[in-house]
Amino acid sequence: MKKSFWLLVCICLFTGFFSLLAQNNIDISGKVIDAESKSGLISATVLISSTKDDTKYHDLTSKNGNFEIKNVKPGPYKIRVTYVGYETLEQEIRIGLKKDLGEFALKPMSVETGEVEVTAKAPLGQQKADTSEFNSNAFKTAPDASTEDLIKKMPGVQVESDGTVKAQGEQVKKVLVDGKPFCGDD
Repeated sequence: MKKSFWLLVCICLFTGFFSLLAQNNIDISGKVIDAESKSGLISATVLISSTKDDTKYHDLTSKNGNFEIKNVKPGPYKIRVTYVGYETLEQEIRIGLKKDLGEFALKPMSVETGEVEVTAKAPLGQQKADTSEFNSNAFKTAPDASTEDLIKKMPGVQVESDGTVKAQGEQVKKVLVDGKPFCGDD
């Protein structure tokens, strides 16, 4: 009877000791923000690694930039916060009685580039129903060129010796410039 009593006392003591150890684990929280706008960053990665062993905890931030990691053992840790387009933040922290780690401000990453030159070609033109539209900027002409010189460069358009203009073999009856009649009907 005495042996079973002492066995029961030992079991209770060990169970209480281990439950006490489990109760020492802490739920921690914090917030990841943009250093300039002070707004929360959505889905930033927060990684907490123990400096004593291989224990790691991680979480992604909510839409407000908040994170919460449950059941963290007290002790020294290294926190690493990453987010695409921002500089990685790493710092040493000590997890003890303090449950709120505060705000972690990430700075936008600056990217230096050399000179960039963007070039594009103007479209030659387009077909809208029975009307052909041409972009005059798409055709190179001399600065003192006449309208006839420009028209001769357009595909499918010919200028006859008598001055009539034909497109796709049919005579052009009306020419519009920026949507307005050009030179009437002659």
